[in-house]
Amino acid sequence: MTRKSLALTGAAVLASIISVWASTTQLWQQDRAEEFEQGTPTNITIRSDGYIQLAPKLDEVYQGTEAFFWSIAEDSRGRVFLGSGHEGKVYVYDGREGRLFFDAPEMEVHALAVDAEDNLYVGTSPDGKVYRVAPDGQSQVFYDPPARYIWALAVDRRGVLYVGTGEDGVIYRVDRRGQGSVFFDSGEKHIRCLTFDAQGDLLAGSEGRARLFRFTPDGQPFILYDAPVAEITAITVAPDGTIYAAGIGEEKKETGTTTTSTTSSLSTVITISAASSTQSLGQQAGAATTKAKTEIPGSRIFRITPEGFPEEIWTSDKATVFSVAFWPSKGLLAGTGDEGVIYQIAPDGTRSALLTRVEPSQVTALLVSRRRPLVYAATSNLARLFALESGYAREGSLVSSVKDTATFSQWGLIRWRQQVPPGTSVTLFTRSGNTREPDNTWSPWSGALTRARGEKVTSPPARFIQWKLVLTSSSGAETPVVDSVELAYLPRNVAPRLESLVLQPPDIAFEKVPTYGTVQAVTTVSSTTSSGGSASSQAQTNRTRRRRQKANQAPPRQVVKEGFRTITWTATDANDDELVYSVYIRGEGETAWKLMKDELTDTFYSWDTTQLPDGYYRVKVVASDEPSNPPDRALRAERVTEWFEVDNTPPRIEALSVMVQSDGSVRLQFVARDSATPITMAEYLVDNVEPRQMLSVDGILDAPEEQFELVIDDLSPGEHTITVRIRDGADNVASARAIVTVGRPK
Repeated sequence: MTRKSLALTGAAVLASIISVWASTTQLWQQDRAEEFEQGTPTNITIRSDGYIQLAPKLDEVYQGTEAFFWSIAEDSRGRVFLGSGHEGKVYVYDGREGRLFFDAPEMEVHALAVDAEDNLYVGTSPDGKVYRVAPDGQSQVFYDPPARYIWALAVDRRGVLYVGTGEDGVIYRVDRRGQGSVFFDSGEKHIRCLTFDAQGDLLAGSEGRARLFRFTPDGQPFILYDAPVAEITAITVAPDGTIYAAGIGEEKKETGTTTTSTTSSLSTVITISAASSTQSLGQQAGAATTKAKTEIPGSRIFRITPEGFPEEIWTSDKATVFSVAFWPSKGLLAGTGDEGVIYQIAPDGTRSALLTRVEPSQVTALLVSRRRPLVYAATSNLARLFALESGYAREGSLVSSVKDTATFSQWGLIRWRQQVPPGTSVTLFTRSGNTREPDNTWSPWSGALTRARGEKVTSPPARFIQWKLVLTSSSGAETPVVDSVELAYLPRNVAPRLESLVLQPPDIAFEKVPTYGTVQAVTTVSSTTSSGGSASSQAQTNRTRRRRQKANQAPPRQVVKEGFRTITWTATDANDDELVYSVYIRGEGETAWKLMKDELTDTFYSWDTTQLPDGYYRVKVVASDEPSNPPDRALRAERVTEWFEVDNTPPRIEALSVMVQSDGSVRLQFVARDSATPITMAEYLVDNVEPRQMLSVDGILDAPEEQFELVIDDLSPGEHTITVRIRDGADNVASARAIVTVGRPK
């Protein structure tokens, strides 16, 4: 199917809405996998190319009494064995029902294996043993390795058992009589997984340096891949010999040593407390000796071709992959702790899908059945066994994420793009409310909507909305497919908000900096919204264009200009409307606001106050969303400054006199006056050197008129120039001088 944007034409439906509603229809579109994954799928597969379809048929076939199923194995009769925790029990499912099969004295059963004679080998932890349990349930201790943890078991074609252990990372080889010896000392913390390749050679994955080993029959090791992770959690082999390995955690290097980072995977709960489920299997065991610890950054899956070429084919920054299995009809499967998600990955990694989900559990083990055309999935928290079949589920649903329209909104048309083979169907439902999380105050789900080309949403107007897709298949042989859902809504127009208004200091002006280069027009826009999805409309196109223009616009330049004042502001609009501004001024004693400038798009304005009479003024800024709305529907907001003073007239020096007294001193007297602001500074200079501060007669400078009187001593005989300078509250300066001649003392 060709992927192209849907063009909703809901204008006719919305034309009669009253003037409180904004004029531009908004579109909420979801058509990408990451958007659909923010919703809640049930029996739904979400493909990486953005297609939704029914998931494979998934049935819960057994629920255990334990909290965890750690391991899984199958014998030649199709019986499935499940190793559990924290009671050390093994359960068997025979295709009809499940029951207890073996009860070990140890706490955990992390490893199971079956030989050609259907003997079951059980590896227990901690301080565990390997038990051999005959098909009839008779058991005995088969091997007691000097290891604290047994993580993996594998039986080769000759019946030789291999035991992967921790905390010393040793692999033991045990013959059919139960006689064991060290097969390989890896130097790692733990050997986490074991299996065999297409030629029957042993494969092992470690925790520590996260290495993938291959061994020849005589025990010669070869590192297939030194993975850039902390731990190899699982290995599987495809029929063509391709090896797949899952790794978790982040590689952490120390001086001279590579150590593992502590991860937060569930599978390593090995204590009684389920709260310890934030560590991986090996890391729970080795926490006391592990030095480098970080939170898990996610998972990676690596492919090693039959020729030995390794490559990373899949990664996730949120999922923790505990298990992998290769299902020939579906490709690679990865079971995770991400709310029980099972991912499907193409053999070459070019495509993937959220195949199905078994929430709230974690998928700790996967097994492709050799006797039945299905895959078994063992889970923890809760301990359950699921059977995954190749046919499709008969019904599945996807509940979308909640859309926040930011304000009260009217709903228009909803439409979706679909492929509906015979015997399948797609229906859609909506609901709305005014809380971020749907609760019992939301409207019920609407009636079924079936016309994919567009139906009117009947949910009541509100701020939040959600849709639900329901897919059905009468036979399970075919599935419908949906790859886009788009909903039109009309937000109620909300007045803009002037968040701040700042009057800059005197003599500061802002100047717009020219933008060089061309901002390209945007004609098609699909931008992701916070609720998962995209908003696609002409208004969104305009908004994106404005944002790009603003991003290319340099901030204003500040310059010093005598007599200028500048006002700056910030404004927001819940509808994301384009705003324009008007600036007004009003003097003390005036009743009407006088317009200084309108149609401003910048959020600053500078003006020359020398054109104004001295006095007190206030400035008002009005923000309007008129560019995005018809004039009769536009809304406005305003904000007013505090009173500020305009004083461009310098103070005056009056009645300046100097008088030589009989003792040769000089008496200086004058009056300082200002029309608007207090006198803030006075000083005098003798012969233009060393200015000296003066105080008024009353000892404080705090009034527009001040009296000054001062006696100047120690002047040498001859002519002297006495200069007086004063400053007012607006930094206006005035000066005057007097010439005096001092005679020689008699």
